Amino acid sequence: DKLLARSAKLQGQKLDLGVRLADMELTVREFERHQYEALNEILGECLELRREYAHLKAQRSRTAADREAARSAEEDFESYRSAGETPTAALPELDDDERNELRRLYRTAASRCHPDRASEADQADAHARFLRVQAAYRGNDLGALREVLYELDSHSHAPADAGETTHAAGSAHI
Repeated sequence: DKLLARSAKLQGQKLDLGVRLADMELTVREFERHQYEALNEILGECLELRREYAHLKAQRSRTAADREAARSAEEDFESYRSAGETPTAALPELDDDERNELRRLYRTAASRCHPDRASEADQADAHARFLRVQAAYRGNDLGALREVLYELDSHSHAPADAGETTHAAGSAHI
């Protein structure tokens, strides 16, 4: 009994650490996005100034090396501009209530479909569902977390087959 209690406590701690890790990763991604947005404008200005400087220098000196430097600066600037035209998918913004609900749903879903809590036969399905839960959490996707919880609820309340208990029938889908 003591070992089972200790094991349950450790699993809870592992789940809490997983939530904290996902929160930290989300914070780092948000920081990187803000940093990229701030530096993106500065980088664009620097590349454009470098391009203009190289063109002016090439016009004045008319050397092959300066013309090559101007061509290279032009390619760098065009490459930067074309890369900036492809929109990156931003994470949906959540208010405090939605963020709290996201955390609550993540903890619930992660604890219910964690592969360590599934039987050996169900671990592959539990792992796949757990990865969906983590992806939804990292993407601030409340709808996807609700969907996984709905699936877990509907499978755990599914009618039992002949010879199976309701719990065994629910875990078979996980």
